[in-house]
Amino acid sequence: MLPPEPVVAQPREEESVLEELQRLDDSEGLELTTYRIELALQQAEDPTEVAALRVLLAETLEKRGRPEEAMIAYCTLSSSSPDPEFQARAWDGVARIRAAEGDDAGAVRAQMRAWELAPSSERHGRTEDLRQALAALPAAELRSLSRETFDLGAVDQVEAELSARGDPGTRPDDAFAVAVLAPFTGRFEKFGNAFLLGVQIALEERDRSEPDSGAATPEDRVPVRLSSRDTGGDVLAATKLAREVVLEDGVLTILGPLLSVTSIGAGSVAQAYGVPLVAPTATDPGVPEIGRFVLTLQPSARELTEPLADFSVNELGNVRHGILVPREAFAEELEREFRQAVEARGAQAVITVSYEPDQTDFRHLLERLDEAAVDAVYAPGAAAHLEKLAPQLDFYEFGTRILGHGGWLSPRVLDAGNLALQGGIFTVTPAEHPESEFTARLRTEVWRRSGEEVSRFHVH
Repeated sequence: MLPPEPVVAQPREEESVLEELQRLDDSEGLELTTYRIELALQQAEDPTEVAALRVLLAETLEKRGRPEEAMIAYCTLSSSSPDPEFQARAWDGVARIRAAEGDDAGAVRAQMRAWELAPSSERHGRTEDLRQALAALPAAELRSLSRETFDLGAVDQVEAELSARGDPGTRPDDAFAVAVLAPFTGRFEKFGNAFLLGVQIALEERDRSEPDSGAATPEDRVPVRLSSRDTGGDVLAATKLAREVVLEDGVLTILGPLLSVTSIGAGSVAQAYGVPLVAPTATDPGVPEIGRFVLTLQPSARELTEPLADFSVNELGNVRHGILVPREAFAEELEREFRQAVEARGAQAVITVSYEPDQTDFRHLLERLDEAAVDAVYAPGAAAHLEKLAPQLDFYEFGTRILGHGGWLSPRVLDAGNLALQGGIFTVTPAEHPESEFTARLRTEVWRRSGEEVSRFHVH
């Protein structure tokens, strides 16, 4: 009798982390799935895998009944993913959440973004769904959509629906609605009021100025309808108000909020609706990363550091550089860019000394820089940090040239009697320069209206 044939098990194809997590989503608790996805994200390096995991995380949060967290995840992914397919899935998620909240207009905006990004094989099915959604919207919402920066094909769908209703669409005399979100009460109210005054002056100047060649005459310009809302410097209020001005006021652009944290909240809303938001004084590098509709006026770290490094090395002949930097994300990014810029020019950054933002005693740090025998010290801190550092430079007779940015020009920092700051070199934006063209032009007007000195908030 022959022995039975041996059973050889076929090797199972190795399952990817992503496939395993997708299977877990159906077979295990959503809370465990969330944890596993977050753990996988910490280890993932491939951009496509990261995007796929982020989509899965957002969808899992949505299923767990956490729409606010899911919305932020979707909005961040909608413009940061390297793959349009994942961006389309992110906008699909935004549309589902908006529809569940009863926000039909917001859901349609998200559908249009997904329609733009979806592969051609999906366009036909999506087109019919989009037509049905557009048919349910009021004409005022359709006219607002027709003015926004969608793909031409998506706008054609809107125009077709307006045409079917016999509506002429966007009228040339429609006011362009702009909302200013800023803190008009609370500890930051001075900044908010200065920013609003600057906006009002800029709008009046625009209406008085002669148009560019080929543009409409001043009388034919589209009027701007300006409104303002008080955030109080609160992130939840800013987020809520951003949604209100889009849905209730029909604004096409949001200016503000001023703080980085409120700009992140309001920016997530603006990105979801496809309404441009300009947060001119937000400095957190994460703000513009929310998406293409969220903008700041903050120069990049490279734009600030390269001219300074070039001048220090090629004009002043400095070779050995020290760096004195606060432990903050943007300041540390400046430090990296400055280091790369001086090294690219054949010089060195021989020592980096870090300090806590609330530090008050700099003696030992200055001694370390002295011992390193550097030719110049790059100190990119904000005015709030530098006002503690500046007098100690003078007190301890620190004689090395200081390099930096606009924080050093703050009235709280710059002291004509401070010998340590003489010969300092700073790269600044026009809003930070006390004698810039913009500042000079506004100084008289701001004083006449408010009795205050012009500030960077007026200029921005």
